[in-house]
Amino acid sequence: MSALPLVLEVSSLFIIVFILLHRYANFQQQNKLILTATFISWYFSFMIVILLPMDISMTTYRQCLRDTPVIIDNQTDNQSIPITKCKEPYSIISPKYLPVLWRIIYWTSQALTWLILPFMQSFCQSGEFSLSGKIRGALISNAIYYGSYLAIFGFLLIYVAIEHNIDGPKLKVIGITASNTWGLFLLVLLLGYALVAVPRSLWLKSNTSFRLKLLYFKLAKLHSEKCEAEEQLEDILNEIRTIAEKIRYNHPYRSFVDIIVSKCPESFRNGLRRNVEDYSDYNQSTYDRDIPSEKTLVKLHYALIKSIQIKDRTSNEWYLMVEEAFQVEDILLNESNSNFKFMKTIPFRRNFLMDKICNSTLEWFYYCIFLKYFMRFVSILLTCLTIMVIWSEMTFFNKRPVLSLFAIFLNASRTTYNYLSIEIIVFMTIAYLSFCAYFAIFKIRIFNYYYLAPNHHTSENSLIFSGIETSYTA
Repeated sequence: MSALPLVLEVSSLFIIVFILLHRYANFQQQNKLILTATFISWYFSFMIVILLPMDISMTTYRQCLRDTPVIIDNQTDNQSIPITKCKEPYSIISPKYLPVLWRIIYWTSQALTWLILPFMQSFCQSGEFSLSGKIRGALISNAIYYGSYLAIFGFLLIYVAIEHNIDGPKLKVIGITASNTWGLFLLVLLLGYALVAVPRSLWLKSNTSFRLKLLYFKLAKLHSEKCEAEEQLEDILNEIRTIAEKIRYNHPYRSFVDIIVSKCPESFRNGLRRNVEDYSDYNQSTYDRDIPSEKTLVKLHYALIKSIQIKDRTSNEWYLMVEEAFQVEDILLNESNSNFKFMKTIPFRRNFLMDKICNSTLEWFYYCIFLKYFMRFVSILLTCLTIMVIWSEMTFFNKRPVLSLFAIFLNASRTTYNYLSIEIIVFMTIAYLSFCAYFAIFKIRIFNYYYLAPNHHTSENSLIFSGIETSYTA
């Protein structure tokens, strides 16, 4: 009995999730509690991919112990040693640990999905200036959110409770069932998109001319978004400049204005001029009725934070997409190059290994030959997996004869108690389904509310939303 495979897989997954979170989040500027909660939600959701194959192999091993007769060896002195023909899986661990681990993952994911992450999402979206104000706003927002749920389903739940005499344990089962049903519904939607989108995107990406046209289209659209974000930020900064000149130094709201100004770009802060009466004593009788209320300042504070995030994200996307467009243009021009040497119009980023081992000839074969056909091969392979998944889902409940391809492969391995092949089959199946589901979560965009932008430009709200969605599917 060895837990070494589990420790290695869990440690490797920890590093992968950390690198993935570092790609999207900004560790230096964003709240550490939000980063930790997002990391845990991603980590526990991805951990199912490595735990489920082990669980199935151990279940097969226990079934082997039940079905195989045990032989008692009495040849030793005064001892009886049971001997079985069942071989232990290489990844076997104590049966009492795995259920505990499953409970930790499940209930932690439920707490994150329905309590912790929604509260954090409301907290980070709040424009309040004090910690107590942010907490109060988050509690009120979540109370309205869950109150609407109770208003919709409360009468139905009361009716079912009266008719069927539901007690506490049954109510718990209903809650778990409702949560799992919503997770399965979301998973069906994500897989319905990604099972087709994943192989299709690879196939289209292998077509250099089509990829370049698509980039041109995206650049035109992104340029308009970038200009709109810059104009929106400029309007907000002008409003802040007007308010900063109206609210004098010893005004009660001046501390709020200072907090707002501190979030503005450095060039704006340096160019902001104080009102000439900034240091004059504040007099209630000379109160300017045009001075905004505290609620208006709260809304302006949130609008500024959101506008800066959108502007930074669109600028970063523009830079990365322009760089990709130049690279694809170079690839398209070099595909017709007869001397088999890759010629660049501008240098683009490569990893350290490529810089050391690649010359212009190897680079030409890599970008113009190998990468194109490799992506097509992987696309065809993933298309076959998608067809197998769809066929297996359609024939899932057909027991005699068994028509699901994955069930046929798994039953063949279980007949011979080949634990390694069992874990490989289950791992490949769950890994592909999980990859497709999380591909959709990481690629979809809901206006400016949710979008995972690489290069550390994902907002805290989007990180939390992705954590909620991954926990739903866990």
